Amino acid sequence: MTTQEKLDLLKYLIFLRGKLQHASIELLTMGEDTTKVDQAEQKLADQIDVMRGKVMDDWNGNAGNIMSELQDLNEKAQTKLRQMRTAVDKAQAVADFVGILDKGLSLVAGLVT
Repeated sequence: MTTQEKLDLLKYLIFLRGKLQHASIELLTMGEDTTKVDQAEQKLADQIDVMRGKVMDDWNGNAGNIMSELQDLNEKAQTKLRQMRTAVDKAQAVADFVGILDKGLSLVAGLVT
């Protein structure tokens, strides 16, 4: 992975962190518990900090594939967030949303050696 690819990936992760913060606010306005989303946002923030510090080290994976997977997960998360607004079983919708977040965090965690 080139330095520029690493920087592009970090920029996208920072963008996704903002999305998580927005999702937390959305859940709050729906009267839902934001704890799991807030925890995911903090895990991502911590991972971004680690990755920033290791930008000159070797990272695992292919930047294009990782970015594509993260974009796909982001799209799924956004769809799930929209569905939550009208979901009858909001607890299940939130659980599905958090499951998507966990997949993304696992993908990111495997990048830095």
